[in-house]
Amino acid sequence: MKSTINLLPKEVLIKSDTQQLASKLTKVAIAITAIFVLFVAGLVAFMIFVNNQLATTQDKIAQTKNQIRALESTEQSMLLVKDRVQKIQLIQNLNSSATQITDLDALLTALPASVLFQSGKLDVDRSRVTLKLTSSQDLAFVFNLVRELDRYQTVVMKKFDFNPAAGYQIEFETY
Repeated sequence: MKSTINLLPKEVLIKSDTQQLASKLTKVAIAITAIFVLFVAGLVAFMIFVNNQLATTQDKIAQTKNQIRALESTEQSMLLVKDRVQKIQLIQNLNSSATQITDLDALLTALPASVLFQSGKLDVDRSRVTLKLTSSQDLAFVFNLVRELDRYQTVVMKKFDFNPAAGYQIEFETY
């Protein structure tokens, strides 16, 4: 059997209720301290994680900005090329229009005086001509002339009107 010897006077002795309370408070303080230490460790780990994410995001932003700068210079080059191509096409279209004007002039100069030129429209790849004719002989002559000139790959009749008082009106497109 164990016996304890206490040499302190009874007035100085701590009561057992107070001693139990102190023991419980010590345990609670140790638990709170442990929770606080774990919380601080978690907070530090979270801050390190967020800092790494921030650094990664900033690197990605820098890379994206560099790519944007590279693409901007490429875009400027592409716009210059596009502008040059448009100017080249404009010059080529002018040459094409000159050929169409020459072809139309050859057609109109070969027409007899009884055939009236009413309108003409020149586009980049086609021309549209409207003629007024007084007789069917003029009509046959125009068809033969267009075929014999051999300047057009395709001729499409767009309009064919006949009025006994006015005669024939034809409109055709040439390609």
